[in-house]
Amino acid sequence: MSLNGETEPADPRLINHTKRREARIAEPTFDCDRLPDPLVEHTDNGRLPMRLRDARDVYLKVSKHNINSDDKTSRLEKLRNQYGQVMGAERKLIGKLDNPSMIFLSLRQSPIQTFNGNREWIEPVRLRSQLNKPWRNIREMLRRKLSEFPRYEYVRTTGYTETAATPHYHVMVYIEDPDDELHPDVASSLVDCYVRGNEFASPDNHPVEMHERDAAIPIHEIAYVDNNVRDSLYLSVRQDDDGIQIHSENSSFLAYMMNQHPDWCLSKIWDGSSDVDNDSVMVDAGAISWASPFNDYVSSRGFPD
Repeated sequence: MSLNGETEPADPRLINHTKRREARIAEPTFDCDRLPDPLVEHTDNGRLPMRLRDARDVYLKVSKHNINSDDKTSRLEKLRNQYGQVMGAERKLIGKLDNPSMIFLSLRQSPIQTFNGNREWIEPVRLRSQLNKPWRNIREMLRRKLSEFPRYEYVRTTGYTETAATPHYHVMVYIEDPDDELHPDVASSLVDCYVRGNEFASPDNHPVEMHERDAAIPIHEIAYVDNNVRDSLYLSVRQDDDGIQIHSENSSFLAYMMNQHPDWCLSKIWDGSSDVDNDSVMVDAGAISWASPFNDYVSSRGFPD
């Protein structure tokens, strides 16, 4: 059992990781055909989703095989490729927008529920499903609130908390805002839309006041990071391939979002200098990401452009 002094929003402070990993990766009634076959347990009573403790071991075993295989593309390699493509696309997009503003959203949920007076861990794939449930309404809210602006695009990534591997969304919205007309109420409306649509989300974990672990941050002055963020993992994305001026830097928010994917942990295991494969919550998160029928990364049609 561990007591985490700095748990992430919506995660419980007191966490028994052994008990947490006893939960099945999805509900017993979940359609196992929607899971990767290695994460399905075959029992005398039929097929069941694996328990998280076993799913994390299978995730490591399959990942190691794919990384060492000449005819397999590992999840880590796919993530490295995606990272370069997305970061390059953002630099191109920023170069095309007239005075861009941004909205950054952090959409959280609780990984536990109380049933008959007892606290229980919610199956991770069920959490991932609830996280996705309000997304269509959020997109509609974006369309309504930003229809008067010349252009907007978005990127949505799924992060997993370091304390309990709880899935949550980070969303970056890019708005062409030549007259600085973006109002903070737009961000608040998006957060409200999410909280109403997810039974495991609450207003308490989604403050919209500045300096209070904001769930929604409107940005008029973009903060940039040095181009050397994970520079060795880039594909050839820096050159201009269609006459568009590519911005020289990435936003700090997108760099943060793209570094949250749990499959980055695969670059740190089996090297003798890390104990990630034995105790890291990010290994749990990698297994959950693999099991989920939903994509951890989505973007609007104009991104990448």
